[in-house]
Amino acid sequence: MKWDAFWHLFEWLVDPNEGHGLGDSFRRQLLLFAFGEPFDGCVMRREYPVSGQTDGKGKWADFALGIPTFHDPTRLILMDDIGEAGSGGQRKLKNLLEYSSLSRMAHPTSRIRVVAVINAPAGKKLVPAVYTALGEETAEFALATGWKLLPLQTIGTWVREAMEPRHEQLSAKAKSVLEEFAEWCE
Repeated sequence: MKWDAFWHLFEWLVDPNEGHGLGDSFRRQLLLFAFGEPFDGCVMRREYPVSGQTDGKGKWADFALGIPTFHDPTRLILMDDIGEAGSGGQRKLKNLLEYSSLSRMAHPTSRIRVVAVINAPAGKKLVPAVYTALGEETAEFALATGWKLLPLQTIGTWVREAMEPRHEQLSAKAKSVLEEFAEWCE
């Protein structure tokens, strides 16, 4: 699994100004997943310095989305990946916990979601080490801080659902890239 390539494509899909032709539909799905409602004004960044250190030594989430800004967010999504084979890796689990804790200290009034993308099949419960380290997934959207598991298959479904009403308007190249990505996620 090449997670770096995934995060580049993910960032492309979340940005409604990119040439994928999906508008803001993918970003809206992510926001609905994390907070139960979509928001218009937001900023995003790959390799977000959660710890505030920018010298390469701090904690860096693979992807982050701040509403309305990263400086003073009302809501914040911090994302990283957990590979199925290495899902019990203590370093990854520790990082996810630290993203939540560091963000809570920096933004005490923000609603924060740490979203872990997993390449395990949808509905498959991860090894107990994940739940032991992180606790149960956030089920309530109103909670201030929590984490959610996002299977790659769900991301593929979001892409296909966003393509459906726009299929005739999408360029052949965009269709090809989007279909390949959705298939790869599934």
